[in-house]
Amino acid sequence: MKWIIQYSNEALDFIEREKISDEIKNEIKKIDFEG
Repeated sequence: MKWIIQYSNEALDFIEREKISDEIKNEIKKIDFEG
């Protein structure tokens, strides 16, 4: 069951990073769209 807790923690870290990196995500979307 440890891996579930670990996965949840990593998912939360990912979500927190995603909140911070909205601008970066938008840049990536532009690159993907143009690419």
